[in-house]
Amino acid sequence: MLIECSNCGSLATIPVVYGKPSHEILEAEKYGLVALGGCVVDEIDRSCRRCSWQWATGQKSSAYRDDRPAVESILENLECKLLEIRQSIERDFMQFGRHGVDEHGKWVSVLYGFIGRHHCVWAEAIDRLLSIGAEVVIRSPEGNIQTKYSVQLAHTYLLKVSSEWFNHLRFLSEGCFRLGRAGFSGNVDDLKSASVDVQLAREALDDFVQRLRHVALYVSE
Repeated sequence: MLIECSNCGSLATIPVVYGKPSHEILEAEKYGLVALGGCVVDEIDRSCRRCSWQWATGQKSSAYRDDRPAVESILENLECKLLEIRQSIERDFMQFGRHGVDEHGKWVSVLYGFIGRHHCVWAEAIDRLLSIGAEVVIRSPEGNIQTKYSVQLAHTYLLKVSSEWFNHLRFLSEGCFRLGRAGFSGNVDDLKSASVDVQLAREALDDFVQRLRHVALYVSE
């Protein structure tokens, strides 16, 4: 598709390519078919061969896009905030166990608080994902497309796995409460059993994060 230069009006314009260029991209750049934009992805996606003007058309081609930096930023922010919630649950529910807090009302109140934080964190990640556009394109360090999927598919997937994450957190909270209570009572058998449950919950949460990152950056489920 011919795109007119916004500066001089020439139709001799070419797409701007970001990321580490592959052999094919370097050949295309050699023959003036594309312009190299560097490793930092920017909104500028078109370059004029006549006047060297570069600008953002708002229609960046998926053939030359790499959304890896944006997706990695979303994942890092999500993982950091989920870890904060996880650590708060471990701390609070172990204290409940140590102090003998076993009232149903107290548990419900605290859990509702974590549910609210939990939903806000996932909602923020989904909003940032939707801002990418209609499609996510992830490239390898060599510049080849590694995976590509629609944002709507990713949105549906995140909604599905967010409930799975909270179930793991609930299992963790129960284990931490029993661990705190066993430590307070000194019951060795209960202490061992609760320790195993807490460790299993932690491993499940770690595996979940790795799986989420793998799906987002390497494959689409």
